[in-house]
Amino acid sequence: MKYRNISLNNSSEVSYELVKYEEKYNKYLNDLKTLDDTLVSSVINCPKIYSEESPEQSYMIIRDNYELIGAINIGMTFDEQDLFVKLQLIENYFGNKEEITDFLEILVESLKTFFFDKKNIEIYLLNNIDLCQVNPYKYQIREYDEKLKTFICTNENNKIFTFLSIEMKNAEKILTNEGQYWNQDIYGSEDLHNHYDDEFWYQIEKGIVTFPEAFYKVKKVVWKNITSNKAVRNITFNRDGKINFIKESKKAGINYEFSYDILNNNFDLDAKNSYGNNLTIVKQDDFTKIKTANLNIFYTKENKRKRIYYVSPIKDKTSVAIELWTNYNEKIESCNIDFRTHKSNGKINGLFALRINHKGNNALLFSLDFITRDGLKYSLTKYIDYSMINQEITIDFITEIVKNVLPMINSKKEIFEKNYETIMIDVMNARLEIINFLKQIKGEIPLFHLQTNLGKFIAENDQSIIDENPIRLYRNKKNNKWNL
Repeated sequence: MKYRNISLNNSSEVSYELVKYEEKYNKYLNDLKTLDDTLVSSVINCPKIYSEESPEQSYMIIRDNYELIGAINIGMTFDEQDLFVKLQLIENYFGNKEEITDFLEILVESLKTFFFDKKNIEIYLLNNIDLCQVNPYKYQIREYDEKLKTFICTNENNKIFTFLSIEMKNAEKILTNEGQYWNQDIYGSEDLHNHYDDEFWYQIEKGIVTFPEAFYKVKKVVWKNITSNKAVRNITFNRDGKINFIKESKKAGINYEFSYDILNNNFDLDAKNSYGNNLTIVKQDDFTKIKTANLNIFYTKENKRKRIYYVSPIKDKTSVAIELWTNYNEKIESCNIDFRTHKSNGKINGLFALRINHKGNNALLFSLDFITRDGLKYSLTKYIDYSMINQEITIDFITEIVKNVLPMINSKKEIFEKNYETIMIDVMNARLEIINFLKQIKGEIPLFHLQTNLGKFIAENDQSIIDENPIRLYRNKKNNKWNL
């Protein structure tokens, strides 16, 4: 941060300011004299010696524009990677210890923002307060000798602001090279408290202060109306590292919205095409969810289990719903199939529920029930051929079971058979269409980190579809378009 007057970021009604000493503030001299001599000397003399660009900075700490409550000297450690802070507060101006620790929290979090380029904040506190006891999870103690003890905490903003700045600069370069123009709006300036921030805010509005420095006092930056011949795009950059990207087609096309965090490989996607078909993807560290009107996939990373649930379109008042659970090596653990009949309004009239599950020691548990629209259940399990009971669950095996089951469905047998014959191809095609859609839009995204996250997701899932044992035999080479 440049050596300038600035208020601390604080959402309460009380405001705190870091103020450079001038002669007009000599009314504070009596209070300053109660503090450490070396610290007071730096507060008075630093503004006379050092320029605005100096890393050596000393301030009076003012509360509510009139009350001096302490002094601070800010510099760097020898390796210039960390911020070193010498600090003393006038404890008589605080009602109790809790008020002091609350203020210290405000101060430290503000310094993390103002000096985002420093990895850690090291505090030499001249008051008799043990920050490790206040928050043992945040602070660590460092003892140089018997007289010098400091407290160190990590600066999370070091990565956030650095990577956020890189993402913004790369996006600006890409859009500029494309000949794009946009409007920039700034939101969340509630950290601007009083006249000490007036000059800083003026410099932000005039473009003198640019990003990431403007994030000292700004929480959100929106690039609006990035307009091309076919679409309008908006990008929102948040101070906490979260970014939102929206594309809206001018005519018939695909609209979508991405949300992601600059510090990880995750993202959320909501997309919708001109026909009203929706696609939702939630990619997190420990799970992934993919959902369309007919397909729902849930994947857990820790145990590598996957749930694939697909519902066929209603045809001749029938539909088929299939749920597969696979394990870490892509082998099927269980299969649930519902052969459903529908009323004229589309509501389910009744269903035949087939369940195939491992019971242990490779033994399989079968059941077949007819369930009415009122929830009454009639077991048909006794009619299943058990000659294949001790074997692995595969698609071929499931198909053989279905062949035994379908004759029990009477007049709907042929319709259900046709639905089932195409359902695995439909599942595969739906998954391929999703990947093809992501490949299609990846190149039009002007955000490097999001492009990288999306590229990794495409590569992992594209290969998974190719290698996945349960349905790989049903892969076709049809050139798919996104028609979820």
